[in-house]
Amino acid sequence: MHYRDKKGKFKSKKSYYKDLKAQEAKINLATHRVDDAVKEDHSYCKDKPPNPDLSDLGLGASVDVHQTCQFKPIPDDSWKSGRRIVELDVLAKRMFCASCNTPLHLSNIESERRYGLGSILFIRCQNNVCWALNDVKTGKRSQGAFDVNSKLALAVVHTGLGPVQVNNLLTTLNPPPVDPTTLKRWEYKIDSTLGTIANMSCNEAEKEEIEMGNGKMEVSFDGGWQKRGTGWNYDSNTGHGSLIGKETGKVIKFSIISKSCHVCSLHQNKDHTIPSHDCSRNWDGSSKGMEPDMAITMAWDLEKTGNPINIIHGDNDSTTKFRLQADFPYVEKRDDTNHTKKKSQEKDPEKLRMSLDLIVQHLYGDHSKCAKESATWCSYLKNPSKFRYRSLPEGKPLTCVDLKSALTDVINNLKDRAAALANLGSTQANKNLNFIVSTKAPKNK
Repeated sequence: MHYRDKKGKFKSKKSYYKDLKAQEAKINLATHRVDDAVKEDHSYCKDKPPNPDLSDLGLGASVDVHQTCQFKPIPDDSWKSGRRIVELDVLAKRMFCASCNTPLHLSNIESERRYGLGSILFIRCQNNVCWALNDVKTGKRSQGAFDVNSKLALAVVHTGLGPVQVNNLLTTLNPPPVDPTTLKRWEYKIDSTLGTIANMSCNEAEKEEIEMGNGKMEVSFDGGWQKRGTGWNYDSNTGHGSLIGKETGKVIKFSIISKSCHVCSLHQNKDHTIPSHDCSRNWDGSSKGMEPDMAITMAWDLEKTGNPINIIHGDNDSTTKFRLQADFPYVEKRDDTNHTKKKSQEKDPEKLRMSLDLIVQHLYGDHSKCAKESATWCSYLKNPSKFRYRSLPEGKPLTCVDLKSALTDVINNLKDRAAALANLGSTQANKNLNFIVSTKAPKNK
């Protein structure tokens, strides 16, 4: 098949269809003209941000479910801009006049009063006899506050976002913004409730652990800091620790330590008298000293409830270990697998001691004990003539006497801890919890 242009000249198939599509596009543009200009969904840059009424903190106030308006709000069209978060079922049930039960229409809204993310719509009844002005809530209210605002404060805690990040999100989606100060007040109001629920959960987990462990309490412990440490410098203002049951995998106890309090610092900087408040400052020592103190505090809490710790898994932090041994000499300490670089596969402490005895002699070319103990890891026994050390210089055995003496001392120390090395614990559950905490209170914010 041959392709020609308008003048009858031959052209390639590709060029022909390219010109054909261009011609069709011109025809569509001429026959389907856009008369209305494109309207912006909302402006992302305004000279002055909206100033909604954000005083929805009257907890305990009695609010009628649905009633006619007792005052005359100033009519305005601000309700037409932006988006709203609406509970459809709640709105649908209230779209009837409280006086005459005539269906209401959103197009008859005269004004709107905003409370954070919730709103009250003032809608005029169109019944010629009634003409009542109804106030219609866009969502449920509990003790005076819109539930959506309480949920927003809970979401701030759950996601680890701050007021600035929340308003950045809301600005993009275009519902009314929330005042940061008001959002913080909502957050403070739910903090005590969250703490109460957390303690109740821990108490239930403690009982469950005792039942599943047949009266034996075996837990893992680990601490964390809100600010990253550098290995030699720990200056975080807050720290947290947890005890997690081995049988249940649930948090049995938790502890939070803080060296600072925003309210105290604010008034001290202004030389004002510090008012009575729920102070978060409960630590005056170093940040590094937080971890052993939290371990001791939680251990004493379990002691007071009649469920003392029998076995505790932890890292190789010597301070925590010695303080636990001083206060609770009967507690068995097990090292964490992840903190012990090489996990021994030998579960028998006596056999582990015998295996440790082979190491120094093996490194110095004496394989007599390797053969006697049938050490499968010693490749010398398989082919003595071709044997070479993989990790030693030139593949030859060590010869330094002083080094041999030092290595023997190290091995003897490990032999003394053979019982602990043969039965290691794990703090992985605590590490996972610390990661979850870091998502709620990010270390980089």
